[in-house]
Amino acid sequence: MKTFRLKACMTALLACLLTLGACGDDNDTTSQSGQPDNNQTVHAYDARLVGTWTSIISEGWEYSDDGVMLVHWKDLSALSTERWEYDGQGVEISHNTYTGDPEWETTYFGADGKYVDMNEDGERRNGTWEGDGGTLTLNYSGRTASYTYSFDGNTLIVDEKEYEGRTLVEREVIYYQRGTFNHQTNAIDPNGTYTPTDVPGPNGGEDNPTPAPTPVPEPAPSFLGTLPSLWKSYLITATDGTQTQTYQVAGPNDDEYMELEFRTGGQAILSAWTGVDDDDSAQGAVTRALMAKAVRHAARRASGTFESTMLNYQVSGYNIRLFNANAELPLVFDPSTQSIVMSIDERYGNVTVSINICFRQ
Repeated sequence: MKTFRLKACMTALLACLLTLGACGDDNDTTSQSGQPDNNQTVHAYDARLVGTWTSIISEGWEYSDDGVMLVHWKDLSALSTERWEYDGQGVEISHNTYTGDPEWETTYFGADGKYVDMNEDGERRNGTWEGDGGTLTLNYSGRTASYTYSFDGNTLIVDEKEYEGRTLVEREVIYYQRGTFNHQTNAIDPNGTYTPTDVPGPNGGEDNPTPAPTPVPEPAPSFLGTLPSLWKSYLITATDGTQTQTYQVAGPNDDEYMELEFRTGGQAILSAWTGVDDDDSAQGAVTRALMAKAVRHAARRASGTFESTMLNYQVSGYNIRLFNANAELPLVFDPSTQSIVMSIDERYGNVTVSINICFRQ
């Protein structure tokens, strides 16, 4: 969904922004000038920009020639993007959330004026940069592009605007944090660094980030067992206060089958079949409630696919808080059945249906 994915020339520029890292005091708002060394050119820069930065969050807009918004998208995480589309009158015609492989970009800004960037597709750019007074200028492959930048606490915000004549046609705001992308957690590792080298490689100078450190395994609550811990749905109950329906999940090919995998570092993966057709049977009622709340908020609907989404979790006693930026799902461990139970309430007309989804190892 990111604009830089649609235009190769912009990919390079945006990538550069990602690897800004800390070199010197983060609170230093003054420009720094390197001293000439062996007749080399002095490089002026805002010291706050220097170092390694990574972005997994951005937001973009696309406009018609007469200034009407046509598309608005927002990255919710490295795995999830929300997208709105509008007709030529500015009326919303669709709104979807997409999940997929992690999308990230990391950029290094050196105090010597060098920048190197790369993204999840292995694309790399090398060039030079200047940044001061809210303006960031990138030079690469014979191109020069300028952006505005600002800081919100420890977050770097880069604002890119594209015009046709005087008409704004595209805008993207990118949010960066210091560090590199951690493939184990699908999040930014604030301790990761990016060190350019001159070792020859297939792209010339091979500039590789230092590997993100392996997370130290955390002691797991006894009911989760040794992490990673995989739990599979096997029973679903639904009650409206007057009657209870019970559904036995047959196995991985069942439309109601779900998996929960708890990992170290407070990360969990929720997987479910999405895009199944509902009917008016008792099973259909369970399906609608389940999909409407749990899957819709935690996984992307797509026809007939078993999809996964990365979530966070916190454990307190027998209670587990499973959450992401959009929703929160309460879980409770039941010692009597050795099950983890996900509870959901869904309203149909004047009736509230309470759903319990039971998982076991």
